[in-house]
Amino acid sequence: MAEKFAAITALTDAFCAMHLNEEYRVLIHRLIGSLARRRPSPLIKGKESVWAAAAAHAVGRMADNPLVWMLEVNGLMIDIRQAPAELQRR
Repeated sequence: MAEKFAAITALTDAFCAMHLNEEYRVLIHRLIGSLARRRPSPLIKGKESVWAAAAAHAVGRMADNPLVWMLEVNGLMIDIRQAPAELQRR
């Protein structure tokens, strides 16, 4: 499974270097890692390039989902992008 993980993340790292940033690269690694730890792992089936494209697409689309940016603060839901910087860093 380590070889599969390495092959997929090598592809996604190249994609992130061209189109995304370091934070997205880390998210993709976590996503692929969580899939690799499942038993049986779904990564066993399919080509590395397909998994890499799917992971990059899923993580890249997160920014377009407004629910990703919602955070509960004192019982109220706020868009974290509109919050003070010190709250965003937590």
